[in-house]
Amino acid sequence: MGNRDSSRFREQKPNESSRIGKESLWFNDSEDLSAIRVGAHDEIYQASQPVLVGMDVVSTSCYLLEAVNHCDETTWGVHLLELRDRGLQLDYTIADAGQALRPARRPRGAICLATETSFMPKRA
Repeated sequence: MGNRDSSRFREQKPNESSRIGKESLWFNDSEDLSAIRVGAHDEIYQASQPVLVGMDVVSTSCYLLEAVNHCDETTWGVHLLELRDRGLQLDYTIADAGQALRPARRPRGAICLATETSFMPKRA
């Protein structure tokens, strides 16, 4: 690996990573999502823990990547409402027909927030 000095990582102050994390949270939370018109939503799993994912289909930028304790309608709904507060108003949502995400995309009383498109690949 050459002459890399890894001691600089050990010398980092204990609160340095916490400070960096707070700065990145501020940056992420301040990003205006109003330009995103088509989103793709799904959940992935990291070591059996669900992670909610939201991607801008056009730019492939990730606007939601959140490890959660439960993957259910309420959890999806809370995160989608938080994104709406940051300006996310999708014209189209691409997602599978999962039981947790589908109801969360249309809150009670809403006529239609976005055109719903479910995609399931056909198995050969």
